Amino acid sequence: MSQLSEYIKDYRDNRYGISMIFNPLYRIKLTHMIGVAILILNALLLTENTYATLIQLAVALVIFLHDFDDRYLKRSLSEKIKELEELSNELQVKVKEKTEHLEKRNVEIEKAHKSMQDSISFASQIQQALLPKNVPFNSHIKDFFSFWQPRDTVGGDIFLFSELKSEKEILVMVIDGAGHGVPGAFVTMLVKAIEAQIVAELDKGCFPPEPSEILRYFNRQIKTMLKQVDRRSSRSNAGFDGGVIYYNRETNVCKYAGAKTPLYIVKDDDIEIIKSDRKHVGFVRTDLEERYTCYDIEITKGTKLYLSTDGLLDQEGDGDSKFGKRNFESFIRDNYSQPLREQKEMIVDKFHRFKSNNKQNDDITVVGIEFVS
Repeated sequence: MSQLSEYIKDYRDNRYGISMIFNPLYRIKLTHMIGVAILILNALLLTENTYATLIQLAVALVIFLHDFDDRYLKRSLSEKIKELEELSNELQVKVKEKTEHLEKRNVEIEKAHKSMQDSISFASQIQQALLPKNVPFNSHIKDFFSFWQPRDTVGGDIFLFSELKSEKEILVMVIDGAGHGVPGAFVTMLVKAIEAQIVAELDKGCFPPEPSEILRYFNRQIKTMLKQVDRRSSRSNAGFDGGVIYYNRETNVCKYAGAKTPLYIVKDDDIEIIKSDRKHVGFVRTDLEERYTCYDIEITKGTKLYLSTDGLLDQEGDGDSKFGKRNFESFIRDNYSQPLREQKEMIVDKFHRFKSNNKQNDDITVVGIEFVS
């Protein structure tokens, strides 16, 4: 069988040249041609019977046409094969070009992604640097915990401590800025800048250290800086919800004002909830001179205060359930007698058990405070 294949290949490639006659396949073709010639001559010269002549001519024609058709098909097939080979080569070139282009684009995308991730990681370091590192224990705060966890690398939540010039007063702020990720982080940067202005103004005595006035100041500054005064032309609808606590350790005066952020107060084994105002700070729809309610809080020994952004309460668990206010209140009732520093691990564990395998919905900030009294 292999010898026949070699004959066919030699015949197709005409490797024998002049000596092709030595190829058995060529000899078969030559025999066909001689046979056709003999049949024609015999039919025309030697055969007297008309029917026999016609039959011999027909056989000769069939043999000739078969040989002609075979050569035509081989030539046509050879041409088609050549065309396919050319198309295949062109396709391979195009595929190679496309592959090289895609590989180049992938490298560019990977570089851009890495650059973006590096930038966001650096932004996260900056944002974390804004958070209080040295909690003023002993001077103002007896016990404290914070659970701060952005949904993404950076987020829109922030909490701040600000000691005033008198060294007897302190401000505690928990802020839930609009948006998540990078946009939310920009809001926290703006909040931190305005907070520094507020502390400077308070130290100068420009206005009283009332949490309601502090929220008003935030509102005016945000709306002015983000050009939200004219509702029709404003293109920046940003702001925050949050709460501000003021405490004077000398007078034991404690005050609170909030924008859609309730304050939970535990005192004498009882929980009191200040629901705060259902108003935002900033945002286009908020009035420039919006006013907020200030609440007086009596601080006695063992009084504990809790503030949380809505990220914890709105967290979704299995079966479309939400963590909710009841879960948070239940956590406070069950654990308020424990030191606040230990409660952080408890609330974090409760959050993760509730969240299960679901994604984190929002940025989360929970703060627990016990002031020195």
